[in-house]
Amino acid sequence: METIVGEWVGVSIEGLKELMDAMNLSAEFQEKAAKDTAGGKATIRKDGDSWIIGTGNAKGMKEHKFQLNSEYDYKTSDGREAKVTVTEQGPKVVETQKHPSLDTIVTYEIVDGNLVLSITECKTNVTAKVTYKKA
Repeated sequence: METIVGEWVGVSIEGLKELMDAMNLSAEFQEKAAKDTAGGKATIRKDGDSWIIGTGNAKGMKEHKFQLNSEYDYKTSDGREAKVTVTEQGPKVVETQKHPSLDTIVTYEIVDGNLVLSITECKTNVTAKVTYKKA
């Protein structure tokens, strides 16, 4: 997981509208999310046995602190109260968000020196990808 540690700046977004449609998110939320994701940033750091992942933009960051392989409660950006577990799967870090009506999987991996964040809605298998470069 150490390879993804650092500060990252968003460079491209693919499939975000399709993902939000698959998740049945409101048009108002979709508009806000699209604006917030454009020019976004990510930070990933280690604090003792815990990891902290933050995503956001110039307006603010949303962080969550966790230990690998331990389930914790997390409120997603779309307001779902989810049970989350983060695991290392080879070179990927996989965040599984479980909610009674909607499960998502967020995968973090390094591709050609960039951090690629893939978000998949599990029922429809629709995926959005956000690519970041080192800040």
